[in-house]
Amino acid sequence: MPLLQKISKREQFPRWFKIENYAATQSFTLADWYVNLEARNQAYACDWLTQESTHLNAIWQRPIRLATTQIVAALPAVSPFPLAQLNQLPAAELKQNIAFLTDQQSTPELHLTINMAAPDEVIIAELKSLLSSQRKASGLTATKARKAFNKRDLCKWRDYQLLACADLILYEMVTSSRISDSLFADIVFFHDVAKNFETIRKTVRPMVEELLFKNLFFLQAQVRSEVAAIQSHQQRLTKKT
Repeated sequence: MPLLQKISKREQFPRWFKIENYAATQSFTLADWYVNLEARNQAYACDWLTQESTHLNAIWQRPIRLATTQIVAALPAVSPFPLAQLNQLPAAELKQNIAFLTDQQSTPELHLTINMAAPDEVIIAELKSLLSSQRKASGLTATKARKAFNKRDLCKWRDYQLLACADLILYEMVTSSRISDSLFADIVFFHDVAKNFETIRKTVRPMVEELLFKNLFFLQAQVRSEVAAIQSHQQRLTKKT
């Protein structure tokens, strides 16, 4: 394991970081949180494969993206897996992709193949059976994969400057560096003396890792479900008029 570059002085802190650029998170909706965290998750996946920080750098220069109904409505529960594209990659890059996907198996995502020549009723029946067995094996259910995110979570993410902290932690990951917890707290929570290096170590770092790499799928499912309910209600109102 390579030694991490220690960042313990203000002059070593990443120059792109400005806490005021994250002010909009104070009024984030659940969908806003998902859109911004997902963008970082995808950017990190790309940068992890290339061992660069090109995609994350683009986000860090303009860190806030606001969700729209169109964006959220397009979130798929099922999407094609680009196996053909993977087969076209050079051996070294293919190995990196497989390693990254293996690393992500803690998420409730299932990669599978479908014989599209089979009848729809056969595919649907087998898919239902597969979903049931895989959810049972992983301890998930369709409706109670985890406790729903609520206003308390939104307040906590806002209070702990979750998005800003996520960017700094991702910066550490792609640059093989480690920001000292005391400097981290001084810059992010300069306005709140109650939050210190212990807050970073015991609360912030675990919270970012859990949401960004473990619970993002659950957040997506909840956001998509809420938007679908709103759209269904709007459609019923339209039909009545």
